[in-house]
Amino acid sequence: MLSQAGKLRLAAARGDVGQVGELIRAKVPVTPDQHSITAAACGHTQIVKMILDNQLSPVNQTDAGGKTALHLAAAAGHMQCTQGAAVRGSSPALPNTYGDSPLHTTACRYGHAGVSRILLSAHPLTPGEHAEQERRHRTAYW
Repeated sequence: MLSQAGKLRLAAARGDVGQVGELIRAKVPVTPDQHSITAAACGHTQIVKMILDNQLSPVNQTDAGGKTALHLAAAAGHMQCTQGAAVRGSSPALPNTYGDSPLHTTACRYGHAGVSRILLSAHPLTPGEHAEQERRHRTAYW
């Protein structure tokens, strides 16, 4: 039998807005978990918003690799999901375990220009953050 957190994670992964809503309305006791990460990876924008708005997952909750919902939504090119997480305070400058921020991953690895614009408009990098990103990801020139 699934725990309440398990039911929420499964519903988030399936994109089952109705079940997620029922679990939220029933105020099921769930521990902070990776629900928003699961939904973001699958591109379920409405569910990401519901989970973050009801504080069922911290906005910068990470998985085992240090990736947030914003990392996964941005890397997959889910523009609306990226915007939903970004406007709720998820940081585009927060590095994962490998030092990659959502912005770096999106712009440099996957080339999602639209997602990069969303990240920059939601949270412009400070000069210090920009310098740190450059330092961390400097390309060697031969």
